Amino acid sequence: MEAEEIVFKKDAVVITKSLARFGGISYPINGIGSVLIKRPSLFHYLLQSIFAGGLIWVGTTLTGWQSATCIGFGILLLLGLLALPTRLVLRTASGDQMAYEHNDPKQVMAVKEAIEKAVTLRG
Repeated sequence: MEAEEIVFKKDAVVITKSLARFGGISYPINGIGSVLIKRPSLFHYLLQSIFAGGLIWVGTTLTGWQSATCIGFGILLLLGLLALPTRLVLRTASGDQMAYEHNDPKQVMAVKEAIEKAVTLRG
């Protein structure tokens, strides 16, 4: 039996001409209709910003903390927002499947491109 051609392999993600494996879950390439990337929405950013602003307000007015401390907490929250993962969604006959997420959008894009390449190689 011939070894499967690996299109992409990094960490727990392996994409071959016939399968896309994400850890312990595999999807047949011929069952994937399309691949899309979902980034955190504007709503997530807005909600996080309101929360950070509220924390700064509560910290400075109600608790008597120094404003620099509260602003520091707010900045940490906003930095945490930047760490929201980008998700890879596979459209299959059984519906949309969230298959992979990573904090680096470039990594998610590389997996998407590998799946698209596997689809073209499969023919």
